[in-house]
Amino acid sequence: MSGVGSTRHMRGWWRLFPASRIDRSTILALAAAGLATLMLTPQTYHQPFSEWDEAVAAAPLTPGILALLLGFGTTNVMATLERGHGGRLRIARLIWSSTLAGAVAAVTLIAAPLADAQWHVPMLRNILGLTGLALLSAVVLGARQAWAPVFFPIAATLLVGRDPYTAAPRDWALLLAPADSVIASVVAGGLLTAGIVSYTCRDSRPTHGLPEEE
Repeated sequence: MSGVGSTRHMRGWWRLFPASRIDRSTILALAAAGLATLMLTPQTYHQPFSEWDEAVAAAPLTPGILALLLGFGTTNVMATLERGHGGRLRIARLIWSSTLAGAVAAVTLIAAPLADAQWHVPMLRNILGLTGLALLSAVVLGARQAWAPVFFPIAATLLVGRDPYTAAPRDWALLLAPADSVIASVVAGGLLTAGIVSYTCRDSRPTHGLPEEE
């Protein structure tokens, strides 16, 4: 009977966990980001300050729209109220972070056929790597600031990620790396692993908190 009771308690705890992390406005924002990803994936753009006239695909960067808002789904309102539930919370955070990663990856997979075949793998690799970066940022900076470290590599790649004369991707622009790039895959995998592990173990930085007990 004790086993059944603990199982029911865990299920009840898990039902409450997502509700404490994501509200209606965040759901709507992520839905809008998913729609924007679908709309912008087949588009092209001209890099500012470049000398070439040919437009390049926006597809490898569009999953970043989802990653920019992902951190809001990790909101930690008042961590000090959760003392005494460390084990359950770690399990819940592991499930939740994996769910978030799976959800944005699924949207990216839906959007990928709208782009050229050469960008299908980079799109999925980019969303997984940026998801890991967003989770890491939430742990260090908090859910509301997690967008910032995700924004800078996307913006840098968009503005100066290609050679201004040849349009070739620069070596550091891993978001534009081809599908067979080992370095880009290792970096993305490392970021995703680090993000999920850190969020599972440490949680995002709390938005509010109670005074520490004397």
